[in-house]
Amino acid sequence: MSRESQALYMQILAKQARAQALINIDKLAFDPQGRIVVDVKLPLTKIIEELKSELHRDISDQEGLENILGQKISPVTTVSLDISDEEDLKQTFSEIVEKALKNAGSPADEAKKLATQFMSLPKGSIIALQQELHFHLALVSRVYQTTTKLQDREQEMQAAHQSAMLRVNELVMNSLAQGLKSSLNRDGTINTAQLNKTLDKARKAIVPEAHIILLEEIARHTGEIISKADLKIKTLKKVAEKTTATPNDILHTDNNGLAVLIEGSENTAHERVKGEKFGHRQIISHKMGPDNTVVANQNLHMQIRTPSPVVKEDLDEQEYIEDASKKLKHITDKYVLKDRLTTDDTKPKAYIYNSYTAINDTLDDLTSKNRQTKSAIHILRGAHRHNARQLSNASDNPSDAVFCLVQNISVNGFGDTLGYDSSNTLVQESTLMAELAMLHTISDSISANSSTVVRKNGKPNLEPVKADVQKEKIKEVFELYKRFLNTPERKSFFAESAEGQQAIQLISELKADWRAEINFSPTAGIMANAKLGLKNIMANNLHWRHENAKIVQALCVFSEEVSLGGCKSGNERAQAINGRVALLDDLLNKDEKDAQETEVVHHLATLAKSGNQITVSNIAALRKSLDRLYNERGLQSAMSLISLVDQGGPAKVEAKPRGVYVSRNYAEEKVDSIDNLYQKNSSRFQAHKELTSMMLKATEGNLRSWWARMKSTPLGIVGAIAGTVFVFPAAYILIDTYLSNKEKVAAVSISRMEAAKQYRPSTPEVSPGLAGLGSRNDENFDDEEQSNNGLREKGKEKAQKPTKEMDQGSSLALLESDSDSDHKGPEFS
Repeated sequence: MSRESQALYMQILAKQARAQALINIDKLAFDPQGRIVVDVKLPLTKIIEELKSELHRDISDQEGLENILGQKISPVTTVSLDISDEEDLKQTFSEIVEKALKNAGSPADEAKKLATQFMSLPKGSIIALQQELHFHLALVSRVYQTTTKLQDREQEMQAAHQSAMLRVNELVMNSLAQGLKSSLNRDGTINTAQLNKTLDKARKAIVPEAHIILLEEIARHTGEIISKADLKIKTLKKVAEKTTATPNDILHTDNNGLAVLIEGSENTAHERVKGEKFGHRQIISHKMGPDNTVVANQNLHMQIRTPSPVVKEDLDEQEYIEDASKKLKHITDKYVLKDRLTTDDTKPKAYIYNSYTAINDTLDDLTSKNRQTKSAIHILRGAHRHNARQLSNASDNPSDAVFCLVQNISVNGFGDTLGYDSSNTLVQESTLMAELAMLHTISDSISANSSTVVRKNGKPNLEPVKADVQKEKIKEVFELYKRFLNTPERKSFFAESAEGQQAIQLISELKADWRAEINFSPTAGIMANAKLGLKNIMANNLHWRHENAKIVQALCVFSEEVSLGGCKSGNERAQAINGRVALLDDLLNKDEKDAQETEVVHHLATLAKSGNQITVSNIAALRKSLDRLYNERGLQSAMSLISLVDQGGPAKVEAKPRGVYVSRNYAEEKVDSIDNLYQKNSSRFQAHKELTSMMLKATEGNLRSWWARMKSTPLGIVGAIAGTVFVFPAAYILIDTYLSNKEKVAAVSISRMEAAKQYRPSTPEVSPGLAGLGSRNDENFDDEEQSNNGLREKGKEKAQKPTKEMDQGSSLALLESDSDSDHKGPEFS
């Protein structure tokens, strides 16, 4: 695996995406973040030739390419392209926003000023509404293809999705304009929190209409009118839950930060079955440079985002444990971790499973089907079984054994905290294994560069740390764990064993040593400070506290060689951690940092200096500074894409409100520090929530019920109840609802029949960039010429209408929208 090869491969894709966008500059669907979604398919020979030319690597085929990239790659890559540094695209986006503002009632001069101001606003935390709808309707389209007569009509469905997205984009831009107008502070600046509040309401208003638009475009491009009877209602939700929005790899570019490549998959988080199959994805991050160049990340770590490896079926205990063990072996083998991980005299080869789920969360365990506590037990015991087999199979060469160390620290603030003083065996085991994982991560930070405070003749003195003694203790901890694994008929948990108790005592001695240390290293950088900071956190048991969970897990994932990270679905809580890790990666690779970034770096360095109790205030300052940065720049960035692709909608995690709350969706930090996060209506998009019900409603035209209309008054449900007491209002609304729905059914029926009449059975003009339905992962690359030879070189020129040859390489929609340009979009409140 070569980081330089990964960076160059991502650069090739990003430059191709930009070139295709510039050729089709008048037919783009812009997202509020100032990005577009482009599908790139390049001949394999071209990719190999460019990598061989630039890096002088011996690559001859797809297998060789995937070996140096460190993962399988899909024939088509969906690129979420940041256009902020491309003047032509940025100007076009600005003009579209300005036009939308004028349509929303802003005077011309105010519209221009506000559009210009919006262009310079940090957009990583703005709701990416067009992008969300893109992947949502992509999933809906794929579900239609698997459940109706639309099977084997992928080309026409691609074209229908493209056309629908162009029409939907007008609704999105109009909602963005309304949001910008209502989000101005008194000093004239744009309030991102208020803008997101408006865009979250727009989610609720637009998504039902987007379903109507898609069905009409399906009729236009296939000649088929989808009715409720065509859908297999009993299995529809299950089909949606096991279908991804696209199997493509996803590349997300951020011109002020990272390029992130997310592995494609046909497996979703909510389809949990026995065997190796489950919805994990590798995340590869590198630094974005000017002109869509990509530079290798200084951080060598590998991230794999995963849902729980514990299946939902009613298995017995041993079956659960065995299946979890098999899935961990699958991860070990698929990513060839034996060759990726390093070992030394102190520690074995190991990857860390950073689990973010709560343990002993009584309310969740009793009221949901998540079974988080049971799953935590199965994962820990499954990891022990996996590790024991690795040790046994590598008896001739023990260094080849690859352990999985489980670091289960709940990040949502619910359930038990860690600690050895608990009488609960699961808590004790989670604490011990988390500390083994942290020891593995920080062991190479143990050095004589630090000093320890000792008292001589009644006075404090400084002496070099006895690093060899500390490393010997760490080595002994892992030797004790190996001894436990090799014990016949061993206990379920390491913490219950004699070896585990000895390990706890050794770790306690190490913590005491660290609390007396001071680090004077003048060369410590961000990575070194992260590990030293983790050592000081562990010394003071600060990782046992709920309020520190996110910063601890983020620092660990940032510092680990290989992290397998996730929560129950791998979408909500995992996004919160991976998003913070991305910011740390960005800081590591930046030469120049602004004031907010410098503040994070400063607090991290301060945390690394001392192991005494002052660390408590240091970690609080670091946590708050990173949260502020994440709130402003990272809430809706690259890591949010996994949820969109996996379940057709954004993650439903929300900031903790003031006062009392019980919902486990409140898994982010408090609204005081994370005030830009608005996800109230995100569940409407998700496959396991409201996606399929909206599909069914859309077939009939999204009819409103009598009771829904009764509740729609300013008095809400109180007014509805009052209306039923006074019979006349209720009767009037009942009759009016019946007539209104009857008219709506007729109108929708006519509209779809007219659209179906426009269908002509010929090869549709498909441009995959806006479709995003993807191709099967078992397809191979097509070595036919897919793109204009001079596309990347000529891409900066504004092309006129593309030629047929150019169109073969274009991945952006060239379809005309039939919608009314003056349409203001759905109203929302």
